Amino acid sequence: MRIERLIDYPQFLTQVADWNNSEWPSYFDGDIEKAVAFYSTTMTREHVPICLVAVDQGSLVGTVSLVPEDLDSRPEFSPWLSGLYVDPTFRGQGIAKKLIEACTAEAQAAGVAKLYVWTKELRTLFESVGWNFLEVIEFQQELADLLTKDLR
Repeated sequence: MRIERLIDYPQFLTQVADWNNSEWPSYFDGDIEKAVAFYSTTMTREHVPICLVAVDQGSLVGTVSLVPEDLDSRPEFSPWLSGLYVDPTFRGQGIAKKLIEACTAEAQAAGVAKLYVWTKELRTLFESVGWNFLEVIEFQQELADLLTKDLR
């Protein structure tokens, strides 16, 4: 399994967009075209925004992005690890951890001092790779955990 940039695997653009649109429909109003348009902006050699993909034997198995903003209520925080998703048939194999570490490395290479993420379910996973709980937030009438990672 390798983690690469989406720009190097353009054939996965629609699948990445579909996964994210299905998992977090409010981000794109359930509109796959909006999701494709957003992920098209991550197909770059720059550091932010970027989308990384986990590829196993030519198949897309997971994705994560590094984006400048991800939580309207906290505009002072940037950048964000966002859209962490692993195909359900590949979960439990450490792919999410590898995607988090690869995204963190991209942020470090860009000179980012602090990285942020919010999650409803994966706090323990993020803490296991060195992220620190910051606070509980409300997102779309649900509670989520806000975490940060110091990259200095």
